[in-house]
Amino acid sequence: MKREKGDKIKPLDPKIEGERLLAMHPLEASEIFQRYSIEEQLAIIEATSDPQKREELYYLVPDCSELVQKSKIEVVLQVVDSLLGTGLACGILSAVSPQQLEEMIDMTIWDEHGKLNEEMLELWFFELINLDFEDIDRLLTRVSIDILVELFRDRIDIDPAYRGGEYKWELIEEGVINPEGLIYYDERARILADMIWAADEGLFIQILRELFLQTDLEGPREGELRRLRSKEARDERMRERNKERGLTVSEEEMFSEVDLEHLNLKE
Repeated sequence: MKREKGDKIKPLDPKIEGERLLAMHPLEASEIFQRYSIEEQLAIIEATSDPQKREELYYLVPDCSELVQKSKIEVVLQVVDSLLGTGLACGILSAVSPQQLEEMIDMTIWDEHGKLNEEMLELWFFELINLDFEDIDRLLTRVSIDILVELFRDRIDIDPAYRGGEYKWELIEEGVINPEGLIYYDERARILADMIWAADEGLFIQILRELFLQTDLEGPREGELRRLRSKEARDERMRERNKERGLTVSEEEMFSEVDLEHLNLKE
């Protein structure tokens, strides 16, 4: 180890330093890790290939939000993926930004052929309902409406007997519908609907509008066309993100870089 001015410790090799920290008592490791600059902390985390060990390193900082939000998206995604399906991803998800959450969901629920990955969508749904209300309010109210629509698609419907059987469009356009007026085909959908309603009633109504009032898509291929519209919106978000980063990679190259084909999906 090399000591510099102010007794600041600089790791000579991020990978070796990460292994050394992980072998220590967490309190001692935390004290040392917090002496590093955020750039050094990120280097140590990125040099640690095991996603579960990466997660341990993040938690060496009491509030790791800044560290997580300054990490490369693929680094955070690999940690999240190792936890999807366990009910334990809420720890790291509580530290991500809304933009990171949106991008991770965008990158995983659609494959490079434009097909919705139902398994990944189910895993995300399971983890999101385990978030605290504060995180639902901070995160889900700021991600794309297309993502929220896909989360609720085929999980809810409007009760035909609600308010005397008024038409769906009347209930939605007049803003008089609420979670009590829905039929839930999945109890977890009820939990998420209640939290989104409590966080932002207007957003909840907008989700219902997108689910039930896209009349221009009615017909025998309605479901397929709705999914295609969501995929096109996702593709546009991906292009905008790449443009902001000055990237010109194709979607195929992005999938290869992040290696989504080999993400460790849980049962």
